Amino acid sequence: MSSDEARRHGFRLTKKELEDRRKSEKIRKWNERLDREDIVKLRAELDSLNRATFLAPHQCERKRLVERLIRDLERRNCNDSVSASKPQEESLDREQSVCSSSSEDCDNLFVSTITESTVMDGFPTKADQILPRSLRKRQKEDVVDDRYRKRIRNAEDALLSSNTVGDNLEEFFDSL
Repeated sequence: MSSDEARRHGFRLTKKELEDRRKSEKIRKWNERLDREDIVKLRAELDSLNRATFLAPHQCERKRLVERLIRDLERRNCNDSVSASKPQEESLDREQSVCSSSSEDCDNLFVSTITESTVMDGFPTKADQILPRSLRKRQKEDVVDDRYRKRIRNAEDALLSSNTVGDNLEEFFDSL
């Protein structure tokens, strides 16, 4: 914390006030950057970065930055179109949600951000990933031996092959 940040007009600022000021400054700078960028050029740059077979670390950072710029610009454009049509819709029907009314404009945006965010944030995509790591490790330790697997596989094959029971269901259930 520098001395010019610590005091303003002779009064000492709290940490919360400093954090809020820094946060608002970052948001202001980011919005200025978004105003300067052209989404068409950014998409072209992202396509070239996606086609590259090898990226240096600074290129990976640039790719993440370009993806974030595109995502924020699309959100801003979608929000602008929603807010422009919002006053007209509110007078017509207050029960309709804004998302349903603007679904034509934002369909691809939300689907792409949801899929990207779930992949990037590490949300579970398989049922096993919902379990805690300790339980997953225990399950792997308790894996059935190979000979038991072979027995299980043979029993399953026998059950599947005896599936041609015909009309007598009792014999089939007895075979289980």
